[in-house]
Amino acid sequence: MLTMALKQWFSKPSADQLMADYALHGHPDTLAQLYDSLADDVYHYIASQTDSQHAQDVAQRAWIKVIDKRQLYRQQGNVKAWIFRIARNLMLDDFRANKKFVDELVSEPSIEPDYASQLADQLQFEDLMTALPASQREAFILQQEGFSLAEIATITEQPVETIKSRLRYARNRLKTALENTHD
Repeated sequence: MLTMALKQWFSKPSADQLMADYALHGHPDTLAQLYDSLADDVYHYIASQTDSQHAQDVAQRAWIKVIDKRQLYRQQGNVKAWIFRIARNLMLDDFRANKKFVDELVSEPSIEPDYASQLADQLQFEDLMTALPASQREAFILQQEGFSLAEIATITEQPVETIKSRLRYARNRLKTALENTHD
């Protein structure tokens, strides 16, 4: 019994548990824990779709919306998917308001010689990802974030079969492009 009590004391609550508690009680400490567990993922997802400055803005507004709408959260799914959907909708609203996609800002980092080949591979992969159609890139990135097909469908508001097709096309394009670069 002591072992179980210690295990519970040292174990971290899941993001779903944190959000359920925050929705119910609104404790700032719970929000801070939730933010710590998901903020990087939310930012990186948005940054994969737009430039870093815009991603920071959208991510911040998404967390403000989580705070404002905490009472609307329902424990019927994955909180990460719920927050990603909020962030995605904010980003799409911005794109609609501007009537164009924001080009990614590319800054050249300082490079140490040991990392040059790794950076070249990373830049090549980023170029391949950028070359994917936006809908395929988004589905692929969400899958890499660990979302199921059903969760991706919920986030993007598309049928599961559409998500399957987008993922299949994205994988095929990436595979073909990678094979052609190694020939």
